[in-house]
Amino acid sequence: MSVDFNPGGLGRNRSGQPKPVTPAPSGEETQQRFEPVDTQRTAPAPRVGAEDPLAAAAPQQEAPVIADRSSPITRQDIIDLLFQFQQAPSAENKQILSSMIQRGIPVSAEAIEDIRTLMKGAQRGHAIESAVVSYSKGLKNSKSVNLMSSFFSKELQLSQGLAQLQGSLGQFSSMLQNNQSLFNAGLFTGLSSIISLMSDDVKKLTEKSKDDTFVFSSLQRSGLLKDTKTLLGFLTGLEKRIERQSKDIGQAALFKRSSAALRQALGGVVDSLTSQIMLSKEGLSHQFNTDLYAYWQIPNPMAQSSLPVDLLIRKDKQGSKREIDTNQTRIVLKFETPELGEVTIIIDLKENKMSYNFQTDNGETKQYITEMSAELKDRMETLDYDMVGLQTTVTEKQLDLTELLLPIINLDKVNRIITEA
Repeated sequence: MSVDFNPGGLGRNRSGQPKPVTPAPSGEETQQRFEPVDTQRTAPAPRVGAEDPLAAAAPQQEAPVIADRSSPITRQDIIDLLFQFQQAPSAENKQILSSMIQRGIPVSAEAIEDIRTLMKGAQRGHAIESAVVSYSKGLKNSKSVNLMSSFFSKELQLSQGLAQLQGSLGQFSSMLQNNQSLFNAGLFTGLSSIISLMSDDVKKLTEKSKDDTFVFSSLQRSGLLKDTKTLLGFLTGLEKRIERQSKDIGQAALFKRSSAALRQALGGVVDSLTSQIMLSKEGLSHQFNTDLYAYWQIPNPMAQSSLPVDLLIRKDKQGSKREIDTNQTRIVLKFETPELGEVTIIIDLKENKMSYNFQTDNGETKQYITEMSAELKDRMETLDYDMVGLQTTVTEKQLDLTELLLPIINLDKVNRIITEA
């Protein structure tokens, strides 16, 4: 007997205790699994060609009939599965197992234990979903779980992190100027140059655009991520060197405090950028034909605000790498400004044709978008794009980006399928 999921083979005896799992009678092949109700399964095509003369001479035997029995998954199925894997049917375990099925994770006792171990890395709440999401993306370490936990808690805001980094860079630069005796001439010049260059780069990312335009260099996160990680490592080594070599204990302590503050700001930016890369990574739930999006947070060019612009670009479903098809994709933008309120823009692109769907919670914003539609169409034409549609909806409940980034399977639409031969 081959059993992937076997809720149907378990139950309770008259005393209320779970019945032991027993193998199926010999000669019977049973296989169970969970699938969304719209999953398509096709039978292999019959072979076409010359018949085997030996096969023709042999006695004809009927092929075994393969039958599927399916039924909606129930709470009792979840409990029975936990018993099968020798897990207590606690509220936490039921939530873990349900979340695993929703994320497309094959259920096993080992996977449950791995997720319970990962949950210990969630330092900011959302332990179960953070651990399950990390596991589904193949990221089985406490750091990834903690980053997911921070994302669910809305603590990883890149704009806020960049603003803190800019302030820390300025304070560190002032400390360097006032304590040059800590360094030799070459080290002081080199470190001052590194800090100045990074400060300029951060300023370009955070300053408000003069014409509210978007600078695509904001999407080049790999360079910034590499630079911040490099500076983090350099500062850690330099702290130890200063502490070991400096004769002025007070100066060394001042440098260590200033360096630690800068490292903390750098670490916040690294965490924010890393979480964006994690969220862009394909997970097991994407095997069920769900869309996969690349995700960026970028500073808002239209407002001096700690809230960034969330940018999602749909990846192509064809091919193993799931890359972005620039000729046919969907772009989702979500941002907030004092004048417009919260706005979501969904842009569908096919070749050179674009259609826009605006969602806003403000009736005045809808009127403004309507008035600006002709100008938007003209701007797109100058870029050789044809705007073929524009729709604006006023709604209090806008698109939830988490549902796009981390799609789940609705348990009400999942069937328990049993195959018997």
